[in-house]
Amino acid sequence: MILLETMKRQIRSAEQMQSIVHTMRSFAAVNIRQYELAAQASEDYLKTVLKGLEMLRWLHPQKEIFAGTTSDQLVGVIVYGSDQGMCGSFNEQITSYTHEMISTQFDKEQVHLQVVGSRAADLMSDHGYEIDTLYEVPSSVNSISNLTLDLLPNIEAWLREYRLGTLIQFHNLRIRKASWQPSHSKVLPFDLDEVLPKRSSRWNSRSLPMITIDPENLYSELVHQYLFVMLYRAIANSLAGENASRIASMQAAEKNISERLEELQKAYQLGRQEAITEELLDVITGFEALREEF
Repeated sequence: MILLETMKRQIRSAEQMQSIVHTMRSFAAVNIRQYELAAQASEDYLKTVLKGLEMLRWLHPQKEIFAGTTSDQLVGVIVYGSDQGMCGSFNEQITSYTHEMISTQFDKEQVHLQVVGSRAADLMSDHGYEIDTLYEVPSSVNSISNLTLDLLPNIEAWLREYRLGTLIQFHNLRIRKASWQPSHSKVLPFDLDEVLPKRSSRWNSRSLPMITIDPENLYSELVHQYLFVMLYRAIANSLAGENASRIASMQAAEKNISERLEELQKAYQLGRQEAITEELLDVITGFEALREEF
């Protein structure tokens, strides 16, 4: 009976764990939708910013393109990972991908690193990198803007202090419901020829663009908004990827728990049958002994 009581406790624990895992998978599925909507909204905003830059370039083609660089030697890298576990190989994949990309193109001495997510930071440290700044991962869609606003001034100070020539960000990107892949994007140097279509001598509308403020100020603001939306989009995509990874992990956990629960239930049923059989045998044996006495 002691063994059966132990098995009953194990079954209850497995059922509770199954419920927790199912709830976490449901939350991850809901979060994915929110973060993907945020990423889609950032895409629309990016198109608006790029359209403004296109208008400005068409009106003032003589303006020099702001590259945002003062050196071609040093590189700034931002890595987006997670603070929480139970998301499979999410952090391992993005940090390994980042390390491979950096190793093939740059020397470690050239790289300055900022990381979003303590687990990714630990793995980058294991690869031998020093981390300049560590940020917490946003816990909601509303927090994405807060992190982006924290990143921007730090990055600007970072660029001035180290005279960085390139800024690259690495993040996971969700591709299906429960799958993702590492990705990266170059934020700086900023070159209009790379982000905009080739300038035409004619504007593609009968309504010609017009600006009423200083072109230099407008250009600076548009570039600032471009940096904002690039960072925001990377964060949103990383969070969607993290939750996709969590769904995959929870699905695997649910399968393992279900299999373990089935094993426990079968073992419990078998143990219960054996216990009943033993009790019946004891009753029959006692009855036979009493009958022989009388």
